[in-house]
Amino acid sequence: RAAALAVQGTALHEMGLAQLAQGQTAAGRQQLEAARKALAEVQDNHPELDPLGSMAGRRASIEARLKTL
Repeated sequence: RAAALAVQGTALHEMGLAQLAQGQTAAGRQQLEAARKALAEVQDNHPELDPLGSMAGRRASIEARLKTL
C-alpha cells in the first residue's frame, strides 16, 4: 500500500502542476492537496521508502506551491 501511495502522490503532484500551468487553479490545488496527503502517509508510516529524501523534497515543493495559491 505504501509503495502505491508513493506512486500515486507523485502522479497527483505532476497532474496538479500541469493543471496549474493550464490555469486550472481549483483542480490543480485539489490534486496537490491529495498528493500532499498521500506522501505524508508514506513518510509518516514508512520513512524507509524515502532513503534519499526525494519524497520529502517533493512534499516540501507541494507545501510551498500550496502557500502561493
